[in-house]
Amino acid sequence: MAWETLTVNVDGENYVCHAQGSTFSIPCSSSLEVGNTFKVGAVVWEVTEAIDVAQRNEILLINAKEVKNDKSKKGRVSDKSGGTVMELQSDNGRNGKN
Repeated sequence: MAWETLTVNVDGENYVCHAQGSTFSIPCSSSLEVGNTFKVGAVVWEVTEAIDVAQRNEILLINAKEVKNDKSKKGRVSDKSGGTVMELQSDNGRNGKN
């Protein structure tokens, strides 16, 4: 798998980086640390490991996991008609008098 050149967004600032799967090579100026999040397009990633390559404060090798949005969506719209509950008559509307 080849490295891709991408733009990541960290706290509103864009950085050019290289990515291969869930591994990212990002400039140290991004100040990413374990637990921080960043965006690639619409996908949010959480840093699981941050390694300063060669301890030069130039490039961070970031291992990350995608943050999943597992919140369920509301299935129904609540009734906003404001109507009252009516009692149903038994016997198909007949009241028993003949």
